[in-house]
Amino acid sequence: MDELMALCDRLEAARTAREATRDRLAAASLARLNTPDPETFPADARFALDALPALTTRPDQIKQFRQTILNLAVGETGSAGQT
Repeated sequence: MDELMALCDRLEAARTAREATRDRLAAASLARLNTPDPETFPADARFALDALPALTTRPDQIKQFRQTILNLAVGETGSAGQT
């Protein structure tokens, strides 16, 4: 029983670490889209689109990406229209 509990603890720790990594990656991706650099924006946008399934596994993540897309659509992110 102790071995099973230890495995459950390891699984939970791995899940927590994975979610923390996913949160950091999503935050970095959104930051690049919200403050676009005209030279890197196409690559940044392609990365975000390619990684979208992995970066939007929770409702709060979907909401953040949706807001970023809306901001880009209406031009509220600085120089995104200059690409």
